[in-house]
Amino acid sequence: MPADAGGRPHVKLFFTINQDLFDGSAHSLYCYRHAAALAASAPEGSSVELVYPGASPWRAKDETAHAAAHFQLASPPPQVTALPSVRKKKHGKGLTLNAWFHYHAAKHLGASSSAGDFFITASFPKLLKYMESRPGLRGSLQFLYEVHQLARLDGDKDSAKALAEKRALAGADRFVTTTHALQSLLEEDFPRVPCLNLGLACVPTKWVIPEPPALDRDLRLGYLGSVYPGQGIDWLLENWRGIREGLGVPATLLIAGGSGKEVTWLRRKAEDGDADSVEFLGQLSQSDVPSFLARVNALVIPAMQQGRMPFVAITKAYDYLTYGRPVIASELPSITEVMRPGQEALGFTPGTAGSLLNGLRQLISRPDLAPPMVKAATARAADFDPQIRARKYWRWLFDSTM
Repeated sequence: MPADAGGRPHVKLFFTINQDLFDGSAHSLYCYRHAAALAASAPEGSSVELVYPGASPWRAKDETAHAAAHFQLASPPPQVTALPSVRKKKHGKGLTLNAWFHYHAAKHLGASSSAGDFFITASFPKLLKYMESRPGLRGSLQFLYEVHQLARLDGDKDSAKALAEKRALAGADRFVTTTHALQSLLEEDFPRVPCLNLGLACVPTKWVIPEPPALDRDLRLGYLGSVYPGQGIDWLLENWRGIREGLGVPATLLIAGGSGKEVTWLRRKAEDGDADSVEFLGQLSQSDVPSFLARVNALVIPAMQQGRMPFVAITKAYDYLTYGRPVIASELPSITEVMRPGQEALGFTPGTAGSLLNGLRQLISRPDLAPPMVKAATARAADFDPQIRARKYWRWLFDSTM
Protein backbone atom coordinates (compact mmCIF):
# COMPACT_ATOMS: atom_id res chain seq x y z
CA MET A 1 0.00 0.00 0.00
CA PRO A 2 1.43 3.46 -0.92
CA ALA A 3 2.43 5.65 2.04
CA ASP A 4 3.34 9.28 2.74
CA ALA A 5 6.71 10.54 3.95
CA GLY A 6 5.71 9.80 7.55
CA GLY A 7 4.95 6.17 6.75
CA ARG A 8 1.17 6.59 6.91
CA PRO A 9 -0.71 4.66 4.22
CA HIS A 10 -2.64 6.49 1.53
CA VAL A 11 -6.33 5.94 2.27
CA LYS A 12 -9.63 7.26 1.06
CA LEU A 13 -12.54 8.06 3.35
CA PHE A 14 -15.97 7.37 1.88
CA PHE A 15 -18.22 9.49 4.08
CA THR A 16 -21.63 8.13 3.12
CA ILE A 17 -25.02 9.47 4.21
CA ASN A 18 -28.55 8.38 3.39
CA GLN A 19 -30.15 11.81 3.10
CA ASP A 20 -30.38 14.64 0.61
CA LEU A 21 -27.28 16.76 1.13
CA PHE A 22 -29.25 19.88 0.18
CA ASP A 23 -32.29 19.39 2.43
CA GLY A 24 -31.38 22.34 4.68
CA SER A 25 -31.04 20.24 7.84
CA ALA A 26 -28.44 20.77 10.55
CA HIS A 27 -27.21 17.21 9.99
CA SER A 28 -26.56 17.72 6.28
CA LEU A 29 -24.66 20.92 7.09
CA TYR A 30 -22.60 19.03 9.69
CA CYS A 31 -21.81 16.25 7.20
CA TYR A 32 -20.59 18.63 4.51
CA ARG A 33 -18.57 20.79 6.90
CA HIS A 34 -17.08 17.67 8.44
CA ALA A 35 -16.13 16.17 5.08
CA ALA A 36 -14.65 19.51 3.97
CA ALA A 37 -12.51 19.78 7.12
CA LEU A 38 -11.30 16.19 6.71
CA ALA A 39 -10.45 16.83 3.06
CA ALA A 40 -8.56 20.03 3.89
CA SER A 41 -6.58 18.21 6.61
CA ALA A 42 -5.93 14.99 4.69
CA PRO A 43 -2.34 13.73 4.76
CA GLU A 44 -0.52 13.72 1.45
CA GLY A 45 -1.92 11.02 -0.81
CA SER A 46 -5.16 10.52 1.17
CA SER A 47 -8.59 11.92 0.23
CA VAL A 48 -12.26 12.21 1.13
CA GLU A 49 -15.40 11.56 -0.89
CA LEU A 50 -18.86 12.48 0.37
CA VAL A 51 -21.49 10.10 -1.03
CA TYR A 52 -25.24 10.74 -0.82
CA PRO A 53 -28.51 9.76 -2.59
CA GLY A 54 -29.08 11.99 -5.60
CA ALA A 55 -32.18 13.07 -7.47
CA SER A 56 -31.95 10.52 -10.29
CA PRO A 57 -32.92 6.87 -9.78
CA TRP A 58 -30.58 5.81 -12.61
CA ARG A 59 -27.52 8.05 -12.89
CA ALA A 60 -24.65 9.02 -10.62
CA LYS A 61 -23.51 12.65 -10.75
CA ASP A 62 -20.48 14.63 -9.62
CA GLU A 63 -21.91 17.33 -7.32
CA THR A 64 -18.60 18.75 -6.06
CA ALA A 65 -19.05 22.19 -7.62
CA HIS A 66 -22.74 22.39 -6.72
CA ALA A 67 -22.05 21.56 -3.07
CA ALA A 68 -19.13 24.02 -2.87
CA ALA A 69 -21.33 26.83 -4.21
CA HIS A 70 -24.23 25.89 -1.93
CA PHE A 71 -22.33 25.65 1.36
CA GLN A 72 -19.80 28.41 0.58
CA LEU A 73 -16.93 27.21 2.75
CA ALA A 74 -13.52 28.77 2.38
CA SER A 75 -11.61 25.47 2.51
CA PRO A 76 -11.00 23.35 -0.64
CA PRO A 77 -14.20 21.38 -1.30
CA PRO A 78 -14.35 17.62 -0.83
CA GLN A 79 -15.34 15.37 -3.71
CA VAL A 80 -19.13 14.94 -3.64
CA THR A 81 -20.92 12.15 -5.50
CA ALA A 82 -24.69 11.74 -5.86
CA LEU A 83 -25.67 8.11 -6.44
CA PRO A 84 -28.93 6.76 -7.89
CA SER A 85 -31.78 6.74 -5.38
CA VAL A 86 -35.55 6.69 -5.06
CA ARG A 87 -36.61 9.03 -2.27
CA LYS A 88 -39.28 11.61 -1.58
CA LYS A 89 -38.44 15.20 -0.78
CA LYS A 90 -38.19 16.24 2.85
CA HIS A 91 -41.75 16.80 4.16
CA GLY A 92 -43.00 15.88 0.69
CA LYS A 93 -45.05 13.03 -0.76
CA GLY A 94 -43.73 10.01 -2.57
CA LEU A 95 -41.73 6.84 -2.03
CA THR A 96 -38.31 6.22 -0.52
CA LEU A 97 -36.53 2.95 -1.28
CA ASN A 98 -33.47 2.74 0.96
CA ALA A 99 -32.42 -0.55 -0.62
CA TRP A 100 -31.92 1.12 -4.03
CA PHE A 101 -29.42 3.62 -2.64
CA HIS A 102 -27.79 0.98 -0.42
CA TYR A 103 -27.24 -1.21 -3.47
CA HIS A 104 -25.67 1.58 -5.51
CA ALA A 105 -23.52 2.73 -2.59
CA ALA A 106 -22.10 -0.79 -2.18
CA LYS A 107 -21.52 -1.01 -5.93
CA HIS A 108 -19.77 2.39 -5.98
CA LEU A 109 -17.47 1.56 -3.08
CA GLY A 110 -16.72 -1.85 -4.54
CA ALA A 111 -15.51 -0.20 -7.74
CA SER A 112 -13.82 2.87 -6.20
CA SER A 113 -12.19 1.71 -2.97
CA SER A 114 -8.91 -0.01 -2.21
CA ALA A 115 -7.93 -2.29 0.64
CA GLY A 116 -7.57 -0.28 3.87
CA ASP A 117 -9.92 2.53 2.87
CA PHE A 118 -12.66 3.63 5.29
CA PHE A 119 -16.42 3.56 5.04
CA ILE A 120 -17.78 6.21 7.44
CA THR A 121 -21.36 7.14 8.19
CA ALA A 122 -23.08 9.16 10.89
CA SER A 123 -26.51 8.26 12.33
CA PHE A 124 -27.50 5.71 9.66
CA PRO A 125 -27.34 2.27 11.33
CA LYS A 126 -29.25 0.48 8.54
CA LEU A 127 -26.73 1.77 6.01
CA LEU A 128 -23.84 0.56 8.18
CA LYS A 129 -25.40 -2.89 8.57
CA TYR A 130 -25.99 -3.26 4.84
CA MET A 131 -22.51 -2.14 3.83
CA GLU A 132 -20.53 -4.15 6.34
CA SER A 133 -22.51 -7.29 5.48
CA ARG A 134 -21.36 -7.17 1.82
CA PRO A 135 -18.62 -9.84 1.55
CA GLY A 136 -16.64 -7.89 -1.02
CA LEU A 137 -16.49 -4.83 1.24
CA ARG A 138 -16.16 -6.49 4.66
CA GLY A 139 -12.77 -7.95 3.84
CA SER A 140 -11.41 -4.76 2.30
CA LEU A 141 -12.78 -1.67 4.05
CA GLN A 142 -12.63 -0.49 7.64
CA PHE A 143 -16.03 0.52 9.03
CA LEU A 144 -16.26 3.60 11.23
CA TYR A 145 -19.57 4.72 12.70
CA GLU A 146 -20.14 8.19 14.13
CA VAL A 147 -22.55 8.03 17.07
CA HIS A 148 -24.39 11.31 17.67
CA GLN A 149 -27.27 9.73 19.59
CA LEU A 150 -28.62 6.29 20.44
CA ALA A 151 -32.14 4.90 20.07
CA ARG A 152 -32.00 3.57 23.64
CA LEU A 153 -32.00 7.18 24.89
CA ASP A 154 -35.50 7.79 23.52
CA GLY A 155 -37.11 5.34 25.93
CA ASP A 156 -36.84 1.59 26.38
CA LYS A 157 -33.31 0.29 25.79
CA ASP A 158 -34.88 -3.09 24.95
CA SER A 159 -37.24 -1.70 22.31
CA ALA A 160 -37.13 -3.23 18.84
CA LYS A 161 -35.54 -0.08 17.43
CA ALA A 162 -32.85 0.08 20.11
CA LEU A 163 -31.96 -3.60 19.74
CA ALA A 164 -31.84 -3.34 15.94
CA GLU A 165 -29.49 -0.38 16.22
CA LYS A 166 -27.29 -2.27 18.67
CA ARG A 167 -27.03 -5.21 16.25
CA ALA A 168 -26.08 -2.82 13.45
CA LEU A 169 -23.42 -1.06 15.53
CA ALA A 170 -21.84 -4.42 16.34
CA GLY A 171 -20.53 -4.37 12.77
CA ALA A 172 -18.41 -1.24 13.30
CA ASP A 173 -14.64 -1.47 13.61
CA ARG A 174 -14.43 1.92 15.36
CA PHE A 175 -16.65 4.60 16.82
CA VAL A 176 -16.35 8.36 16.90
CA THR A 177 -18.75 10.19 19.17
CA THR A 178 -19.48 13.70 20.41
CA THR A 179 -19.83 13.50 24.22
CA HIS A 180 -18.17 11.66 27.08
CA ALA A 181 -21.60 10.38 28.13
CA LEU A 182 -22.16 8.69 24.75
CA GLN A 183 -18.63 7.33 24.81
CA SER A 184 -19.30 5.69 28.19
CA LEU A 185 -22.45 4.00 26.87
CA LEU A 186 -20.62 2.70 23.80
CA GLU A 187 -17.70 1.38 25.84
CA GLU A 188 -20.21 -0.41 28.07
CA ASP A 189 -22.00 -2.10 25.14
CA PHE A 190 -18.96 -2.61 22.86
CA PRO A 191 -15.88 -2.83 25.12
CA ARG A 192 -13.59 -4.15 22.35
CA VAL A 193 -14.39 -1.48 19.77
CA PRO A 194 -12.07 1.58 19.92
CA CYS A 195 -14.07 4.75 20.59
CA LEU A 196 -13.00 8.40 20.40
CA ASN A 197 -14.95 11.42 21.67
CA LEU A 198 -14.21 14.49 19.54
CA GLY A 199 -17.13 16.75 20.44
CA LEU A 200 -18.46 18.97 17.66
CA ALA A 201 -16.61 21.57 15.64
CA CYS A 202 -17.05 25.23 16.51
CA VAL A 203 -17.20 27.09 13.21
CA PRO A 204 -15.68 30.59 13.48
CA THR A 205 -18.12 33.42 12.82
CA LYS A 206 -17.62 35.50 9.68
CA TRP A 207 -19.30 38.63 11.00
CA VAL A 208 -18.50 41.31 13.55
CA ILE A 209 -20.22 40.73 16.91
CA PRO A 210 -22.13 43.88 17.91
CA GLU A 211 -21.72 45.38 21.38
CA PRO A 212 -24.45 44.16 23.77
CA PRO A 213 -27.04 46.40 25.46
CA ALA A 214 -26.10 47.21 29.07
CA LEU A 215 -27.06 44.44 31.50
CA ASP A 216 -27.62 46.55 34.61
CA ARG A 217 -30.67 48.46 33.30
CA ASP A 218 -32.72 45.60 31.84
CA LEU A 219 -32.29 41.95 30.88
CA ARG A 220 -32.74 40.94 27.26
CA LEU A 221 -32.33 37.19 27.41
CA GLY A 222 -31.86 35.42 24.09
CA TYR A 223 -32.29 31.84 22.91
CA LEU A 224 -31.25 30.68 19.45
CA GLY A 225 -31.77 27.08 18.38
CA SER A 226 -34.17 24.14 18.21
CA VAL A 227 -37.28 24.29 20.38
CA TYR A 228 -38.50 20.69 20.54
CA PRO A 229 -39.36 19.20 23.97
CA GLY A 230 -36.24 18.58 26.01
CA GLN A 231 -34.58 21.79 24.86
CA GLY A 232 -36.38 23.44 27.78
CA ILE A 233 -37.96 26.43 26.04
CA ASP A 234 -41.47 25.24 26.92
CA TRP A 235 -40.41 24.92 30.58
CA LEU A 236 -38.81 28.38 30.51
CA LEU A 237 -41.96 29.96 29.10
CA GLU A 238 -44.14 28.34 31.72
CA ASN A 239 -41.88 29.76 34.46
CA TRP A 240 -40.99 33.07 32.84
CA ARG A 241 -43.45 35.22 34.80
CA GLY A 242 -42.04 34.19 38.19
CA ILE A 243 -38.46 34.52 36.97
CA ARG A 244 -39.07 37.95 35.44
CA GLU A 245 -40.84 39.25 38.55
CA GLY A 246 -37.99 38.08 40.76
CA LEU A 247 -35.26 39.90 38.81
CA GLY A 248 -35.94 43.43 39.97
CA VAL A 249 -35.32 44.92 36.50
CA PRO A 250 -37.37 44.87 33.27
CA ALA A 251 -36.78 41.65 31.33
CA THR A 252 -37.59 40.41 27.85
CA LEU A 253 -37.14 36.90 26.43
CA LEU A 254 -36.31 36.70 22.71
CA ILE A 255 -36.65 33.25 21.11
CA ALA A 256 -35.23 32.52 17.65
CA GLY A 257 -35.90 29.11 16.16
CA GLY A 258 -38.66 26.61 15.52
CA SER A 259 -41.08 25.92 12.71
CA GLY A 260 -44.41 27.72 12.41
CA LYS A 261 -46.15 24.80 14.12
CA GLU A 262 -43.62 24.76 16.96
CA VAL A 263 -43.91 28.53 17.49
CA THR A 264 -47.71 28.20 17.72
CA TRP A 265 -47.24 25.53 20.40
CA LEU A 266 -44.79 27.76 22.29
CA ARG A 267 -47.13 30.75 22.15
CA ARG A 268 -49.69 28.71 24.05
CA LYS A 269 -47.03 27.95 26.66
CA ALA A 270 -46.23 31.67 26.90
CA GLU A 271 -49.85 32.44 27.75
CA ASP A 272 -49.32 30.55 31.00
CA GLY A 273 -46.16 32.54 31.68
CA ASP A 274 -45.89 36.15 30.59
CA ALA A 275 -46.61 36.57 26.89
CA ASP A 276 -46.20 40.35 26.89
CA SER A 277 -42.49 40.06 27.69
CA VAL A 278 -41.74 37.29 25.17
CA GLU A 279 -40.91 37.79 21.50
CA PHE A 280 -40.86 34.96 18.95
CA LEU A 281 -38.60 35.58 15.97
CA GLY A 282 -38.95 32.26 14.14
CA GLN A 283 -36.10 30.66 12.25
CA LEU A 284 -33.14 32.89 11.43
CA SER A 285 -30.53 32.58 8.71
CA GLN A 286 -26.87 32.88 9.62
CA SER A 287 -26.84 36.40 8.18
CA ASP A 288 -29.59 37.38 10.67
CA VAL A 289 -27.60 36.31 13.75
CA PRO A 290 -25.70 39.61 14.26
CA SER A 291 -28.94 41.62 14.33
CA PHE A 292 -30.38 39.13 16.83
CA LEU A 293 -27.29 39.43 19.06
CA ALA A 294 -27.51 43.24 18.90
CA ARG A 295 -30.82 42.97 20.75
CA VAL A 296 -29.73 40.63 23.59
CA ASN A 297 -27.29 41.02 26.47
CA ALA A 298 -27.28 37.39 27.69
CA LEU A 299 -27.99 33.94 26.28
CA VAL A 300 -29.63 30.91 27.87
CA ILE A 301 -29.48 27.12 27.36
CA PRO A 302 -32.41 25.71 29.40
CA ALA A 303 -32.02 22.06 28.30
CA MET A 304 -33.78 19.54 30.54
CA GLN A 305 -32.53 16.48 32.41
CA GLN A 306 -34.60 14.10 30.31
CA GLY A 307 -34.29 11.62 27.47
CA ARG A 308 -31.28 12.09 25.25
CA MET A 309 -30.45 15.63 26.38
CA PRO A 310 -27.79 14.75 29.04
CA PHE A 311 -26.04 12.49 26.51
CA VAL A 312 -26.05 14.13 23.07
CA ALA A 313 -23.99 17.12 21.99
CA ILE A 314 -25.89 20.39 22.34
CA THR A 315 -25.04 22.47 19.28
CA LYS A 316 -25.82 25.74 21.07
CA ALA A 317 -23.07 25.08 23.60
CA TYR A 318 -20.59 25.34 20.73
CA ASP A 319 -22.29 28.15 18.80
CA TYR A 320 -22.71 30.35 21.88
CA LEU A 321 -18.94 30.27 22.50
CA THR A 322 -18.50 32.62 19.54
CA TYR A 323 -21.47 34.94 20.12
CA GLY A 324 -19.86 37.42 22.52
CA ARG A 325 -22.55 37.25 25.20
CA PRO A 326 -22.52 35.87 28.76
CA VAL A 327 -24.31 32.53 28.92
CA ILE A 328 -26.34 30.82 31.64
CA ALA A 329 -26.78 27.12 30.95
CA SER A 330 -28.26 23.96 32.43
CA GLU A 331 -25.62 21.88 34.14
CA LEU A 332 -26.04 18.79 31.97
CA PRO A 333 -22.95 16.66 31.26
CA SER A 334 -23.35 17.26 27.52
CA ILE A 335 -23.12 21.02 28.13
CA THR A 336 -20.60 21.29 30.97
CA GLU A 337 -17.91 19.40 29.04
CA VAL A 338 -18.01 22.27 26.53
CA MET A 339 -19.07 25.35 28.55
CA ARG A 340 -17.56 24.83 31.98
CA PRO A 341 -19.56 26.40 34.85
CA GLY A 342 -17.81 29.43 36.29
CA GLN A 343 -15.53 29.70 33.27
CA GLU A 344 -17.36 29.96 29.94
CA ALA A 345 -20.85 30.09 31.47
CA LEU A 346 -22.86 30.35 34.65
CA GLY A 347 -24.55 27.07 35.46
CA PHE A 348 -27.98 26.36 36.94
CA THR A 349 -29.81 23.21 38.01
CA PRO A 350 -31.86 21.89 35.05
CA GLY A 351 -35.59 22.46 35.38
CA THR A 352 -35.23 24.57 38.54
CA ALA A 353 -36.62 28.09 38.15
CA GLY A 354 -35.09 29.33 41.42
CA SER A 355 -31.61 28.26 40.33
CA LEU A 356 -31.98 30.02 36.97
CA LEU A 357 -33.30 33.13 38.72
CA ASN A 358 -30.30 33.22 41.07
CA GLY A 359 -27.91 32.97 38.14
CA LEU A 360 -29.62 35.76 36.24
CA ARG A 361 -29.56 37.95 39.35
CA GLN A 362 -25.80 37.39 39.52
CA LEU A 363 -25.36 38.52 35.92
CA ILE A 364 -27.40 41.66 36.54
CA SER A 365 -25.87 42.64 39.91
CA ARG A 366 -22.29 41.71 38.97
CA PRO A 367 -21.42 43.42 35.67
CA ASP A 368 -17.81 42.36 36.24
CA LEU A 369 -18.77 38.69 35.59
CA ALA A 370 -19.66 38.99 31.91
CA PRO A 371 -16.39 40.21 30.29
CA PRO A 372 -14.13 37.40 31.60
CA MET A 373 -16.77 34.78 30.74
CA VAL A 374 -17.05 36.07 27.18
CA LYS A 375 -13.25 36.16 26.87
CA ALA A 376 -12.97 32.60 28.19
CA ALA A 377 -15.67 31.41 25.78
CA THR A 378 -13.88 32.95 22.81
CA ALA A 379 -10.66 31.20 23.83
CA ARG A 380 -12.52 27.92 24.41
CA ALA A 381 -13.94 28.02 20.87
CA ALA A 382 -10.41 27.56 19.52
CA ASP A 383 -10.28 24.12 21.20
CA PHE A 384 -13.04 22.98 18.82
CA ASP A 385 -11.68 24.50 15.61
CA PRO A 386 -12.81 22.35 12.64
CA GLN A 387 -9.26 21.83 11.36
CA ILE A 388 -7.94 20.84 14.80
CA ARG A 389 -10.82 18.36 15.14
CA ALA A 390 -10.18 16.98 11.64
CA ARG A 391 -6.45 16.47 12.31
CA LYS A 392 -7.28 14.54 15.50
CA TYR A 393 -9.68 12.44 13.43
CA TRP A 394 -6.98 11.56 10.88
CA ARG A 395 -4.42 10.75 13.59
CA TRP A 396 -6.89 8.39 15.21
CA LEU A 397 -7.61 6.63 11.91
CA PHE A 398 -3.93 5.70 11.75
CA ASP A 399 -3.64 4.98 15.48
CA SER A 400 -6.89 3.97 17.18
CA THR A 401 -5.12 3.68 20.53
CA MET A 402 -4.78 7.47 21.05
